[in-house]
Amino acid sequence: MTDLNSIMFYKAKFNILDKDLSKDLLWSLILEIRDWLKRKYGGKGMIDLNFHKWTSFKNGGKMFDISKYNRFFAESYYHSDRKNSKCISWACKIKESFPSQNGCAPREWITEIGYQSKIPGTAEISYVLTYRDSAGFIGEIEEIPEISLPRVIRSLITKYECKFGNDVIHINPIKLNPGDYPAFQDFIFNKDRQIPVVYISPIYSDPNSNTTKLLVSPIEMAKCVAANALVYYSESLDFSKEMQFLGDSRYTCSGGAIRLYKPNIDSKDNNDKYKHRFITANYIIEKGEKQILEIFRRAIAQDVHFYEKMFRLEDCKQLAEEDKRQERIETIKKESEGNTDYLLSCLCEMESNCNTYKEKNEQLTEENYKLRSYIDAINNVNQANADKDVYEKIREISSYTPSETAQYFESLYPERIYFTDRAKKSLKNCTTKSELLWEAFYAIATVLWDLFNNNPSQVQKKI
Repeated sequence: MTDLNSIMFYKAKFNILDKDLSKDLLWSLILEIRDWLKRKYGGKGMIDLNFHKWTSFKNGGKMFDISKYNRFFAESYYHSDRKNSKCISWACKIKESFPSQNGCAPREWITEIGYQSKIPGTAEISYVLTYRDSAGFIGEIEEIPEISLPRVIRSLITKYECKFGNDVIHINPIKLNPGDYPAFQDFIFNKDRQIPVVYISPIYSDPNSNTTKLLVSPIEMAKCVAANALVYYSESLDFSKEMQFLGDSRYTCSGGAIRLYKPNIDSKDNNDKYKHRFITANYIIEKGEKQILEIFRRAIAQDVHFYEKMFRLEDCKQLAEEDKRQERIETIKKESEGNTDYLLSCLCEMESNCNTYKEKNEQLTEENYKLRSYIDAINNVNQANADKDVYEKIREISSYTPSETAQYFESLYPERIYFTDRAKKSLKNCTTKSELLWEAFYAIATVLWDLFNNNPSQVQKKI
């Protein structure tokens, strides 16, 4: 939505109110746009002024240049809230292309107007006007356009009550006379004020006379910042004296200076005064009125802050797309409602089966544990009985020959001891006592076997 090649010329955002709730406020805005384009292109035969065409444009559509020049194109989007038909959003984008002037790059102007209404008789208006020179053009570009106020904005503020926050917007500057300062001070210090205020103070026209002048035209300043700030001025030095005498010296302005009072003045903060900048008379005289107006235009009516949300064509499209997405979701839900009971019964059955399987698994796990414990107990008993039998055989094998002793251990531990033929031959001539042979064979079958299986490296070292 952001065009990096575009330059901001003017932006505004405000609320418009009409006490006659029977009127279609959106159609009134459409007619203002039509009237603006009629005055601009009507005589050239570029715009279709048929009301039927503009009704279609209100409901969302496109308009083209009906002449051969192809310099105009407009597109709009309409959105009505699905749950509240009184909540309406509308936006349009109007592109105007102009041919090259004096060999300069062709320039295109883009006007984007947004409309959002939650209740009849009131709506929020967003207005963004940008321009861009033809990209990639080798050559000069036209000069920066002179400051002007879009006709649609001027017409809306003139015909309707328009507000910036809680404050009514004025196109013309507001003059302050002696005695008005207390009310002016209350206004600029009001915590509910959201609109910036520009104040232009008077200065002596001639040191030898009592006449005064203003270094910048209040009318031009008001046109410069219209719908973005209010412009106040005074031509009376008595008002300046009143401000100096009654006002807080940190927020006064006199001697031909101009000061910008931002919202949320905090007189308790000593540094707050620096937020409300002023331009001295000497600087104004040095730079001239035109440059001063450009400064305020850029700072107030061209700068879009990060916290500002301007409702534009792409935003309206997103609302329509979101509606379509919600409709698809609701359709899917309705289609699935018929299967809900069946799915719930299946789910309950699955949960019941799952619980049954869990119980069986726990039961089998417990039985398995008991069986393992029983098997281990039997093995321990068998091993203990085997060891006991071996020790009891000590007395019985005292009369065994070495060959018989070897045969006994080979049969008792067949997986641990095996005698080769050579070993068996050597046992025939063995004179070692049977008790010593028994102890050696028993150590081989038990201690040495366990050591070899658990830590063979240690066996190698000991061997």
